[in-house]
Amino acid sequence: PELRRTYIRELEALSPNVQVLDGDYIIYRKVLIGGLNDFHACTKEAVVPLVEKWGQQAAEYGLSFILATHNADMLLHLESVDSSHRPHLTVCGHTHGGQIHAPFNLEFKVLKKDRLPKEGYIYGSYDYKGFPLYITSGLGCSLLPIRFGSYGEIAIFHLC
Repeated sequence: PELRRTYIRELEALSPNVQVLDGDYIIYRKVLIGGLNDFHACTKEAVVPLVEKWGQQAAEYGLSFILATHNADMLLHLESVDSSHRPHLTVCGHTHGGQIHAPFNLEFKVLKKDRLPKEGYIYGSYDYKGFPLYITSGLGCSLLPIRFGSYGEIAIFHLC
């Protein structure tokens, strides 16, 4: 926990415009942006009320609602969220865009435990059970510092 807090402090010290959202939200222009930790660090009982609260607040104030989370599997926890309180967009990463592309999605079927990538949700835009979703390949790597058939990216979203 102390290493994580140090890492977050260092990230936020980079710029006054950097804020780590872990169970918290900000309002930027006409958008409520809520941030959740990794799927494996959160329970359904903890995140469902939080997302419903953010969605309700966004609806009351006429705001768009974007949810940012590390892992797309977070949506497995959120399937019970009322459709009127769901995010207008969920943005996540975790898969590195299929860091090492193997035939037949083997990287995720054999090496990983995540559910949505096993179903083919690896990179790009999707609709997952009524949740608009964008999975970025990000810049990093996991385990091995290589990519094969996957390119790093910084996804830019224009908030109007």
